[in-house]
Amino acid sequence: MSDEPDNLLLQYLRRFNTRMDEFALDMFDVKSRLSSIEQQLTNMHSDSALMREDMTRMDHRLDRVGDRLERIERRLDLTGI
Repeated sequence: MSDEPDNLLLQYLRRFNTRMDEFALDMFDVKSRLSSIEQQLTNMHSDSALMREDMTRMDHRLDRVGDRLERIERRLDLTGI
């Protein structure tokens, strides 16, 4: 009779061990997927910051082109047309 409870307890412990191993694998998968999402968000943030810088540079260049065009029009007396 004393063998039965020990065996039953060992069975439960083995099941528990198996489930904990499965849980550990699931957690590893969740952590790796979360890391991937974090990396993608970081890349998106970096890309948007670069796009803002590019847009700022383009705005600055367009302003300079506009200034140059106005100067050319003044020199050619085309401002009144």
